[in-house]
Amino acid sequence: MLLALAALLLPRTGCGVVEDLAALAPAEAVAYAELLEPGALYTRFRGSPLESAVRGSPGWKEFLASPKGRNLEKVLAAWKGLSGVPLDESIRRIVSKGFAAALLPGSSPEKPDLLLLARAAEEDAEFAAETLQGLANLVTLGRKGEGIRREEIGEGVLFAIDEKVFAASSGPLTLASTSETLLKAALSRAAGGTSTSLSAAPPFRAARRSAPGGASLFAFLDAARIAASRPDRKLLPAPPDAGAAFLFGAIRELVNASPFLGLAVSGSGRSFRASLHVPVPPGDLPAEIRPIFFPAKDAPSPPRAVPPQGEFLALRLHRDFEAFWNAREALGPLDDSGLRMAARVLFGGRRFEQDILPHLGAEVDFFLCRQAFDSLPRPPQVRLPGGVLVWRLKNPDALRSALTMAFQTGVGLANAQRGQEGKEGLLLSTEKHGDATVHVARYVPPDGDGPLPVEFNATPAYALVGDRLYLSSSLESLKAAIDAGLAPTRPVDRLDVDGPVLREILEENEAPIVANEVLKGKPRERVLADFRLFLDLLSRVEGATLSFGPDGSGVSLEAVLRFLY
Repeated sequence: MLLALAALLLPRTGCGVVEDLAALAPAEAVAYAELLEPGALYTRFRGSPLESAVRGSPGWKEFLASPKGRNLEKVLAAWKGLSGVPLDESIRRIVSKGFAAALLPGSSPEKPDLLLLARAAEEDAEFAAETLQGLANLVTLGRKGEGIRREEIGEGVLFAIDEKVFAASSGPLTLASTSETLLKAALSRAAGGTSTSLSAAPPFRAARRSAPGGASLFAFLDAARIAASRPDRKLLPAPPDAGAAFLFGAIRELVNASPFLGLAVSGSGRSFRASLHVPVPPGDLPAEIRPIFFPAKDAPSPPRAVPPQGEFLALRLHRDFEAFWNAREALGPLDDSGLRMAARVLFGGRRFEQDILPHLGAEVDFFLCRQAFDSLPRPPQVRLPGGVLVWRLKNPDALRSALTMAFQTGVGLANAQRGQEGKEGLLLSTEKHGDATVHVARYVPPDGDGPLPVEFNATPAYALVGDRLYLSSSLESLKAAIDAGLAPTRPVDRLDVDGPVLREILEENEAPIVANEVLKGKPRERVLADFRLFLDLLSRVEGATLSFGPDGSGVSLEAVLRFLY
């Protein structure tokens, strides 16, 4: 929902990031975020279908009926009575041309200082000053404290509220901070003072140059300075387990080696894009870590699996398992005893490190697909997607018999567990699909007309086709993946989600999803309304993509959200 909100509000035509607000922030800022023309974004939100959906949601109505909601309505009414202008309209006008926030080291690491900066249109300069005076009066209304101290500084006016919060106005600029010293320094820079600003700091300038044109939101993080304040001098800690290291280890290594991070958000047409830039090329990673996540420069890129029919999620990874295994201690804690034992059990006594690992390729594709259940007499009551793993093997013939044994052993262990629970097991068989031999395990449907149990979503299957291992929880999805074949693609990590297919799956499972939430004690009407609201928002989404890979001057993590209208 937050992505949908952001995407709706982002402007559709690009314009440069405002620089004058960064010139007010001190060079010592360790984090900075700037939003361009938030007034225009808010105007787009007002009267939009999203605003109607939010205001009509049960959650919003419950909030308005709560004590906090009633207090908010009193504050809004009081403000309008004092100024004659609604509070949201007042705030929109004083931040209409820009809003920024800077975080700086404070008296202790636990208490950093905050500096807020806003710029109104030139014609609203007087209105901004009056609004700040009104806000200061409103904040202290009915409170016991030291009250408001007013001080004129040059052409600006400073307000100190209980000597804890400080705010000031100067022309079209409005400023607020937790530190009076910071606020006065910002006012001095606004008046032409010569103290070094953040906009002149080399890391900040480099981050801003790396931002794509048309960004509506820009954020900067001084990674090196923050890391220097940590005991281990690392911005990100070691992954908690092998799975996290395997998936996100490259991001951690790159971020910890980076002097700064830059985030840019933009909107164009019917899409929303957020890009995190890390100015460290893959070649700068340690020699034992780089090949895990990135192919060698100029290395040929093998074709990848094409998403099968009915797919709503596709994940592509480049992971050199042998390199990962050899560098596992450098990436974080990894208890490999369970993996070694599982390999011996599943693969008939074969040793993982010597007999399995050397034959695994680096190209891994995973898909989640909607199932039609055409092979069953009737569909399950809960309809789950089928998962398909497509893995390139360096030497498929060396693993052919071992993979068959592992599949049969896995089914046997599952049947043993189900037998202890008094349930029917899976029946093993093989069949041909084109030229491929498919090994499959099925449940026997019970007699009757009622919906099938949830386990009938699963028909585990695997096949070797060329140099690819196809392993799936669903025979239907496995066949679709084989039929889709292979095709060349860019060698980057990538996650794609198809909005319409995901919505169809959720609609098919509305009854069990709602029932499950009701069993947790939530009111059925509220659950149903929230579920329908989510489906309504999802109906506007065409799809989403998350990608990670080199961008020429480093590496970028990019998210794209695409809308149907």
